[in-house]
Amino acid sequence: MLHQLSFAIQWHITSACPNHCKHCYMFDKKYKEILSSELSLETQKKFIKSLKVFEKDFSVFFPKIIITGGDPLLKENWYELIRFLKEDGRLVEIMGVPETITYDNIKKTQHRTFSNEFRRDRIYA
Repeated sequence: MLHQLSFAIQWHITSACPNHCKHCYMFDKKYKEILSSELSLETQKKFIKSLKVFEKDFSVFFPKIIITGGDPLLKENWYELIRFLKEDGRLVEIMGVPETITYDNIKKTQHRTFSNEFRRDRIYA
């Protein structure tokens, strides 16, 4: 019997961040280009659709997708991406910074199954 392997994906969807932690790689000069060329929501959705094909072809499954960045809550359309992932049956975790936790952001996630982890990297620096 063939067993399906299960993995998690940590997906860096944005380099936008309100902090400038000394140890962070995102403030290297090369990330200025990346910040200006982030994937659109449509391209992100295409990736998830292609992931389903990969899962089928290779008998693997990625049930959990951890959305990170910078701070994913600073990414335009972040909520639409997460809604799409949830509709696709994925467990979604959000790894961001506490400065962007707002009442509206919490309200957007309260009716969905999310695992929210907001980090403060400089505590661990």
